[in-house]
Amino acid sequence: MPVLYPFTLLALFLIFAAIVRKSEASAADPRQDFEIAQLRERVEALERLVTDEDRHLRGKFDKL
Repeated sequence: MPVLYPFTLLALFLIFAAIVRKSEASAADPRQDFEIAQLRERVEALERLVTDEDRHLRGKFDKL
């Protein structure tokens, strides 16, 4: 069993390096962050429209 320890450590190191490299690549692109922020704003606006009780009531009274 002790023979496998270096290989286990090497595998853990390679996994850690891949995770760090992936996080650096995603943090390096400011355009992607800007697009994500815009999409979040759009989703929040749509949520406000869907959950707005006054808008639903106005639609009912407009049909009268």
